[in-house]
Amino acid sequence: MIMLDWLKDNALSGDIVVATKVNLMRNAEKTPFSHKIKEEEIAELIKRKATECFTGDGRDLRYSEINDMTWQQKNRLVEGQIIPRELCSKENTALIYSEDYSISVALLGEDHYNIQYIKAGFDPEECFSICRNMASLLNGSVKFAYSDRFGYLTASPMNVGTGMKVSVLMHLKGLAASNSMRNVEVSLTQSGFSIRNFYSDESKPYGDLYIVSNTRSLGVTEQDILENVRGTVGRLITQEKETRERLYKDNTLSIEDRVYRAYGILKNSRVIGSREAIQDLSMLGLGKSLGIIDCCSQSMIFRLMISVSSAMMAEIKGTEIERNVSRAEMIRNVLK
Repeated sequence: MIMLDWLKDNALSGDIVVATKVNLMRNAEKTPFSHKIKEEEIAELIKRKATECFTGDGRDLRYSEINDMTWQQKNRLVEGQIIPRELCSKENTALIYSEDYSISVALLGEDHYNIQYIKAGFDPEECFSICRNMASLLNGSVKFAYSDRFGYLTASPMNVGTGMKVSVLMHLKGLAASNSMRNVEVSLTQSGFSIRNFYSDESKPYGDLYIVSNTRSLGVTEQDILENVRGTVGRLITQEKETRERLYKDNTLSIEDRVYRAYGILKNSRVIGSREAIQDLSMLGLGKSLGIIDCCSQSMIFRLMISVSSAMMAEIKGTEIERNVSRAEMIRNVLK
């Protein structure tokens, strides 16, 4: 099973931001974009350049062909925020990654090289710094497609310019419970950001986890993006905290009852499904942040919310019931 070691306690972990991720999209100059590559020799050259740059000679990064992975492994990488889902269905794709998956380079997805760093808490600056260093290292052997007028050239027009995307995974239980997410979406869109559900079942969101990302890459600098992310996410954190406090003040007994019910189910269940577990963990996270209950660290609650999903548990052999038993046991062993 993929252990989410990047999602562990650190000084920047909070009760709202789960993780920060930065992606830098780059393409080799004078080379067709991935979806237009016909010759296998070109695809192999792109992969070889990256493997020579990032693996071997005592380096800690590893290399795997996506097509050699099982569907369970692919799904875990998708839900673990390591690769985009479209990478799983394409030919010749590959992944270079660190042992804890915090660093990764997706090869021949939408772009030739998708350099990524992900860490717990809210720290877009460090994430960008590591990605920039990785890109500089790769640029030593691969000349990137670049235009003096537009910036870095990418397969998607949305990424032309800096070729940079910052994504922040947030637990917005208060705003979701107060039916404010539509207003949040409108406000973020006007500010040059998008927001989407992390979990959804038949188009119905659950778990109260949302990914906020910048949508502007052209006509701005990397520093502009970082400052906009910090300001926008900072305001959203304040809004979420104020909403949680207001809801608790107006519905103290009801919220405490729901928190302890969620804890009782999670602590005592012998069989539990993915959706139920994630919903109850979301309630537990709210209770932890409000000081209602102290059953484990906030970051451990976040880690469980991702680790107990159906895709992350798929590696466990057996029937669905047996995986539900394993899920319940995993949660019981963490909660005190």
